[in-house]
This record gives sequence, C-alpha cells and structure tokens, in this order.
Amino acid sequence: MKEIQSDIGFSDGEIQCYEKEGDNIVVHLTTWNDAKMKIFFRDTIGVSEFSATDISGFFEYEGRSALLKKALAYVFDEIPEKCPYQHYFFLNTDNQPCLEIVAAEMEIHIETG
Repeated sequence: MKEIQSDIGFSDGEIQCYEKEGDNIVVHLTTWNDAKMKIFFRDTIGVSEFSATDISGFFEYEGRSALLKKALAYVFDEIPEKCPYQHYFFLNTDNQPCLEIVAAEMEIHIETG
C-alpha cells in the first residue's frame, strides 16, 4: 500500500461526511489542525464503508485488491489488463479500513481562508 501525501497530513483527521452524485464522491474531512479538506473521487465504481469517522491515514492499494477486482468484474464483462481504476482507503484509529473507494481519479482540495 502507498500512503497518499498532502500538504496537511491525514493522521488524527475526522471524516465529517461523504456525498455521492452519479459516479462522483466527495469526502469532507477535518484535519488534525482543524483545516477543511475535500477529496474528490471521479468515475467511482465501488464503495465500502464501516463507520468512517476518526482516521489515521489515507492510502492507495498497489496492485489489484479484492475490492478492486470485484468492482471491475461488476463493470466489465472481461476485465482489461490496464484500466484507470485505483482502490483508495482511509484507515480508522484501529488501523482498519473504514472507507474504501474504487475510482478512476482522485483529487485533494484544502480549503483556505
């Protein structure tokens, strides 16, 4: 797994909520220093959530995880060798995945002001 980097770390952050519109998801979170952050996922094909609140980090699986394989099998009759989809996940404070998202694109925005 690869840790996702940002100007502000994800450890000790808190997921406030997430919104889904079509195949797009926006995760709203508050960072350890009370900054507001939005993480945009576009072309989402899979989501798994287990009481996502306090987080210890944000990561991306390298390779094809079980959730990624399941999402790809749902979307494609024949799974392509190469595809843009990645499996992203937030760990809770017990280091367990609490929100997992399979999407083609991910973008982080830190609110300023």
